[in-house]
Amino acid sequence: DTYLIVNVVQLGFCVMAFCEGRIAAGTPVWLIGCHTLSLAGAFMYLLMSVWLAMHASVTAKSYEVRLLTQLVRLPVPSWTQLEGARTYASTFEKMNAKQMFRVPFALGTQESVLGTEGSVVGANPDAHAQHAVHRSRVLSFTS
Repeated sequence: DTYLIVNVVQLGFCVMAFCEGRIAAGTPVWLIGCHTLSLAGAFMYLLMSVWLAMHASVTAKSYEVRLLTQLVRLPVPSWTQLEGARTYASTFEKMNAKQMFRVPFALGTQESVLGTEGSVVGANPDAHAQHAVHRSRVLSFTS
C-alpha cells in the first residue's frame, strides 16, 4: 500500500509536468522530443506500477484471508473427541500402585510396567461398564 501511495503522487507530478511544464522558447525540436518521450515513458512506468501495486494489494489481502481462515486456524474438537481424550479419577484409583508412581520415560512404557496383566480397564470388565455408565450420565447432564 505504501508503494501505491508514493507512485500515485509521482504520477501526479508527471501529469503536472505534462500540463504545466513549459520549455523555454528557442529550444531545439530534438530536445523537446526527448523531454516529451521521457515524460511519456515515466507516465507509463508509473501507471503500470500503480496498477500492479493495486493488483498485489488485492492478492495479498485475499491470501491473508485464506491463510487465516484455512491454513492457520486450529481445529475445534467435537464433543466425542473431547470425551475420548478425557480421563476419570476412578480409572486412576483402580491402577496398580506400581503404575501410579512410575517415573515417565525413566521406567519405560506403561505396558512394560504392567507386564502381562494388560490395561486396567481391559483386565476388569466391570470397570469398562462403569466408565460407559458414567459417560452416559455426563452426556445426559450436558444435554
